[in-house]
Amino acid sequence: MNRRQFLSVNIASLIFGLASAALPAKTTNISAEQVGLLVVGAGFAGLTAAVVAAENGVKDVVVIEKEPLIGGSSILSRGSWAVSGTALQKSQGIVDSDEEFYREIMNAGGQVNNRDLVKRIIPENRKQFEWFLSRGLKPATVFAEGSVPRVHAMDPEAMILELRRAAVQLGIKIRTGVKAVELIVDKGRVIGLKAVQSGKPINFYVKRDVILCTGGFGRNKKLLEQVQPLMRNVLVLSAQGSTGDGITMARKLGANLVDTEHLKASYAFTEDARGIDDKTLANYLGAVIVDDNAKRFVNESNQYRYIADAVLAQPLGRSYLVFDQSIFEQLLKIESDKPFWKEVAKDKKLSYVFTGKTIEEAAKNALLDPEILKKTIDNYNQNILEGKGDPAFKRTPIVSSNQKLQPINKPPFYIVSVKACILGTTVDLRSTTRRKYSTRKENRYLDF
Repeated sequence: MNRRQFLSVNIASLIFGLASAALPAKTTNISAEQVGLLVVGAGFAGLTAAVVAAENGVKDVVVIEKEPLIGGSSILSRGSWAVSGTALQKSQGIVDSDEEFYREIMNAGGQVNNRDLVKRIIPENRKQFEWFLSRGLKPATVFAEGSVPRVHAMDPEAMILELRRAAVQLGIKIRTGVKAVELIVDKGRVIGLKAVQSGKPINFYVKRDVILCTGGFGRNKKLLEQVQPLMRNVLVLSAQGSTGDGITMARKLGANLVDTEHLKASYAFTEDARGIDDKTLANYLGAVIVDDNAKRFVNESNQYRYIADAVLAQPLGRSYLVFDQSIFEQLLKIESDKPFWKEVAKDKKLSYVFTGKTIEEAAKNALLDPEILKKTIDNYNQNILEGKGDPAFKRTPIVSSNQKLQPINKPPFYIVSVKACILGTTVDLRSTTRRKYSTRKENRYLDF
């Protein structure tokens, strides 16, 4: 399960238990509204929460979204949804199990995952997936990113449109351009939310709950660097609204950010990247990664998040992929890389791609030291040709376990300037004080 897939099934919503509250007297210049259930954020999490609540009898559900359009980070995703034990898998003869899915998630998380949460997520994830299928949405295909094909290719735009259609049909009000500011607390109870619409303050008071589905904080530079100082040079492709509004509000009530040490960037994106397609897997097909000094500094076969850490530790967070025509031809055959390289294949000049008939010429065009880069590549090639592999960084072939490392020696040569990029912030919120924010008999706690 990759980061985006885990995020899609992680607990993104923060639910506050409330007692019914009477609408306070109207404050001068501040509009006040009373609603049944208030959902903050109109992505997959928020719209799904609203629709499910309404389908189960909750009245007067309102969704607010600070951006002018709904969808948030959800609509920017590729829609890759990892699910085990689906009908599509079975129809294609794919043998999968929840146990195998669990094992792969735990391995991907270095065995530090919350085991109980992972065990609970897997079957609940399938229920959520089947809920979408019951609404007429179907995956285009299923493919592998692990031991078996379990990643279902969904259409994010179609999912958002279906959620919107269902919301309208159920009488759910979706209000865009409304920015959440602060949770309203009275005598230890969350009774509503302060917001701003068109520059004017508005207070929402709820009969039931406030559900925060505001996403991450990739666009909050200050918080991002506070959580991970390495992120000062990271490229960000999170949705414009991902500024951590819900996180900020929850922290004021005693919630803390946890798992911050696991926040990682992706690799390798162009410096002017506008979307997920502006990314290449060239290092996994044999490209060498060098720094501003034209020297290697990382094992290119490491997982992308660890390579990203090494790149972000560079003074300006820059790196360069160096490869030859043989690797370029392989890249043109990989579906995920075709959008990245199709313009280069047409002999079009791109600001982040530098070529040359020799390594020195390519280096000169990329403003790297030609002599040092030639020495770097010559040493790399010599070790491979002498059967020594990669003694400096212990690189291993990725495409096939039977494959050997290949020298970079077939002209023309390519150098691509690439950076690490944040697509989302998989950091959790939890209450360390277990402060009670409810007067209901079941004594529900603010437990993130």
